[in-house]
Amino acid sequence: MSTTPASPGTAPATQVAGSELLRVLLREAPQAPAIDPARFRATLDLIRAKPEEQRWATIPWQTDLWEARKLAADENKPIFLWAMNGNPLGCV
Repeated sequence: MSTTPASPGTAPATQVAGSELLRVLLREAPQAPAIDPARFRATLDLIRAKPEEQRWATIPWQTDLWEARKLAADENKPIFLWAMNGNPLGCV
């Protein structure tokens, strides 16, 4: 299939046809059913973090290694160091 080059300011014919096809598919697609508010609330309650799962947020984490070292020495406590390379979600 060959397309003729589009003149400046216009889209190639295949782009126009593709965008029209997309409009038709979206217009004709079945509509999702309405979300039941009670089921939505139950699902939200299920996935929302519980207070006992948020205890890590109460720790006064240090982001400066030198300051953390001084604080650990002053309080005679060890340092927990989390070091990594890449995306925290593992998408590297």
